[in-house]
Amino acid sequence: MLISNHLKKYKQAMLLLPKATLLSKEDLLVDDFLMEHNGLLEMYYAPHNEYINPSAKVVIIGLTPGWRQMRIAIQEAKAGLEKGLSDEEVCRKAKEAAGFAGTMRIHLIDMLNALDLHRQLNISSCGESYHKLFWGRA
Repeated sequence: MLISNHLKKYKQAMLLLPKATLLSKEDLLVDDFLMEHNGLLEMYYAPHNEYINPSAKVVIIGLTPGWRQMRIAIQEAKAGLEKGLSDEEVCRKAKEAAGFAGTMRIHLIDMLNALDLHRQLNISSCGESYHKLFWGRA
């Protein structure tokens, strides 16, 4: 489920990004993706923040994605746009690919297990059931 329509504003900039390359900070931390700034604080667009999975078993609020998640989300969204996917599908795929990617996911799973969330949900570990918890499928 899309919760905003920011993708429309940033689609063209994503489609103009270099092809077949790992995107860099020089590619993405640019005015084309700058949403807001206040003094030294800057906020850049990332498409995975536009999609909410209505069938998720767990909702995490208040974690800010970092550079790695931004890069993964934009690369995934660009690929989806090039394939002609709908805006909702583009943002869903971006969120699934980038959500808690890298070491952030490992730390999140450790924290959820430390809170005994897996016991509350009658599963063996939040790590073993990550996709089921957040995406409603194994």
